[in-house]
Amino acid sequence: MYTIYALVDPRDYTVHYVGQTTDVYQRFTQHINGEGSSFVKNAWIFELRALNRMVIMETLEQVGNYQFSLEREAYWIKHFETLSEPLTNATHRLALKEIKKLQVQASRQIAIQAVAALEVKNRPDSSRDGYIPRGDDKFLPENLHDDLQYWYRKVGNVNDALAKMGITNSRYRRHAAYVLEQCGLKRRA
Repeated sequence: MYTIYALVDPRDYTVHYVGQTTDVYQRFTQHINGEGSSFVKNAWIFELRALNRMVIMETLEQVGNYQFSLEREAYWIKHFETLSEPLTNATHRLALKEIKKLQVQASRQIAIQAVAALEVKNRPDSSRDGYIPRGDDKFLPENLHDDLQYWYRKVGNVNDALAKMGITNSRYRRHAAYVLEQCGLKRRA
């Protein structure tokens, strides 16, 4: 079974892409990870990602064979072009191989920038709590501070307390130690 689908902007419900697939979950994951060579589509998806908004994947119809799915996909592209939807498919179809390679590289760069922007946005204000991160340190979310204190009192070790909380990433260790210092449970080494 082939599914013809549309990718829709959650802000204004405009259609930005029409495609077809036999596995909507796998294809959706590919889209949100920026796979593929449509620079414009990927830039739009990463813009949504930076805003913490999720692209909508809407099923338009399902058909039984590949050839018919291509015909129906073309129909829906034409349909949405007629409605003046901001489709990125046209850009995708016109791109040459060399341009596609450049677009993939640019998409990856945009993805890196978008993820970095999200990390900065989600990072607590370091000047507010006095903690200054080093390198690739990660901030322990505030809603986990009480759990950290509880487990630290039980096990007496920052790494063990984090492990009891299910956090095995060592990049949280410095901030966790700082949180414990601030509440008087741990002395600065």
